Amino acid sequence: MAFEIVTAETRYSRMKTWFTGICSAITDFTEGSKIRSKFETVAVEMESRDLSFYQAIKKAIPISLYRAFSFTLKSAQKSTGYVVFSVGTAVTKDTLIAKGTIVSTDPSSAENAVTFVTTDDAYITNGNTSVTAHIECSVAGTAGNVSAGQITKIASSSSATACTNTSATTGGTEKETEEERRIRFLNYISSLSRATPAALVYGATTAALYDASGITTDSVSDAVVEELFITNTTQPAGLLNLYIYNGTGGTSAALVAATQKIIDGYTNTDGTIVAGYKAAGVVVTVMAATETAINFSVAITLQTGYDSATVISTVKSTIDTYVNSLGVGKAFIYNEMVERIMGISGVYNAVISAPTADMTPAANQVYLPGTKTVTAS
Repeated sequence: MAFEIVTAETRYSRMKTWFTGICSAITDFTEGSKIRSKFETVAVEMESRDLSFYQAIKKAIPISLYRAFSFTLKSAQKSTGYVVFSVGTAVTKDTLIAKGTIVSTDPSSAENAVTFVTTDDAYITNGNTSVTAHIECSVAGTAGNVSAGQITKIASSSSATACTNTSATTGGTEKETEEERRIRFLNYISSLSRATPAALVYGATTAALYDASGITTDSVSDAVVEELFITNTTQPAGLLNLYIYNGTGGTSAALVAATQKIIDGYTNTDGTIVAGYKAAGVVVTVMAATETAINFSVAITLQTGYDSATVISTVKSTIDTYVNSLGVGKAFIYNEMVERIMGISGVYNAVISAPTADMTPAANQVYLPGTKTVTAS
């Protein structure tokens, strides 16, 4: 029988019925009478206890489940990427860009600078003018996911005179919410049976690549299973394609190989067998999803008092964020893009002339942000 909160009104009614059945001498149950006041006090207190007990149970059930499966909330993650350090003229000897060098975006009146730190020593070698160094955001969170060309300031002493990021920094996430954990747990439970499409997708999204320091450099953010027999009955029933996407574009062969290993199963160096996610006799081929760029042309009208360069930069970042979030086989919704741009502080009006309508990809296709032409008036 399910637990039920008994309201004070219902409990008082039951108490009154019980009492009148055992005592005929007291009959005054009018509002304000002594006996009614006593019963109502007890009824209200018991309802309060029922509610507290219900809330405790409601909280304890998921906590006990998560603890049993060691399903803790994911912590916030720092974004990572690469920045190119450069000098005006070719160096005459190897020039060090030390580990810990601080770079940042250009601060503005609208937002604070986002700072990054180099994770390893890098050298501009003799005769060259630049070197690419790996960077990590100083703080965890999505604020560290910045567009290409936004990191332009060297905030600490360095031999380089200029810097820029030729590609966006990625991987920054906020701490997982309870709702996000609930969804992840449901996906995990659905994968326990293995061999199902849901299990294959979940297994794929656990794949990641790491550098020597253990920092995640790439990971699968989305995956889609294509059961060939369903769309083409001439294909074998046990032949599947699994398309993966890393959330930023350029899904690498190394990430595809790491995902294939997880799906097929493998044996650790100590001899421990790690079960895969596919069924016996089934061939699952992991492939990178086909990436298609969407080019944007946006004209915005500014509100009074806002800096055009700052708002244009925010518009471009908003486009990147939305398109990168779509995933494999997910449609681009024109009006949602308009709504997101219109929600930016300083934007009075926005006209998107390219693309001009919703776009629906193939099942194995994923959209990426292409060129972004944004003008302000």
